[in-house]
Amino acid sequence: GVLHDGRKLYRGAGDAVEYLHKDLGLQILIVSNSSRRAGGALAGLEKKGMDIGSIADVITSGEVTASALAAAPREYAFREMRRCVHFTWGSRGAISLDGLDVEVVGRDVGSADFILAHGTEAVGTSEGPSECSMEEMKRLLAEAAERGLPMVVANPDLVTVSGPQLVTMPGTLAKYYEDIGGGIVHRMGKPDPRIYLEALRMLGLEASDVVAIGDSMEHDIAGAVAMGIDSIFIAGGIHKQAL
Repeated sequence: GVLHDGRKLYRGAGDAVEYLHKDLGLQILIVSNSSRRAGGALAGLEKKGMDIGSIADVITSGEVTASALAAAPREYAFREMRRCVHFTWGSRGAISLDGLDVEVVGRDVGSADFILAHGTEAVGTSEGPSECSMEEMKRLLAEAAERGLPMVVANPDLVTVSGPQLVTMPGTLAKYYEDIGGGIVHRMGKPDPRIYLEALRMLGLEASDVVAIGDSMEHDIAGAVAMGIDSIFIAGGIHKQAL
């Protein structure tokens, strides 16, 4: 919503990034609610035509999620939990859990320790992603709510831009889970402070030395305000239809 529309770069976005870095000497760190690892997000920008030489680094909610799952002992309420119902992507490319010591249980909510949400198109199985509708995901969440399972959300966005359309993101599942009285929900990206703290650590700067640019009032702007970071709102992103 700030640099691209999910398919192609916005006109002038690459020039703006280059100007901010090369002419003004600013560090540019991308803080993304993408459920993918940071390396994949950077590669995606380069594929779209961005000169990534002006970007200092990338931190994604997917990277924060992977770090939390790989930690020993684990953090949060999913400490020592291993078996999960995994909501992932299908046509958009499934999220790999390799190296995270996590076992997917397909649709068997009864044997799961927690819900892990990376996408909204499929359920992870031992054979690979299995297509799953939003209605079925909500049914599985209703089962999980009865058991009070915690939910780990690798992309807290409600929607994202994809060309002229808005695509439903895992944050929508998280909101539904809370609305029906499910277990505790752990949002691993914006607006949660954790991803901002990691971003400041990577930059070596204080909150007062940073400005956040975002197109989501509920995630980018709310998260920045909560951290005491000045923000710039891009009105032409996910909220453009409200203008």
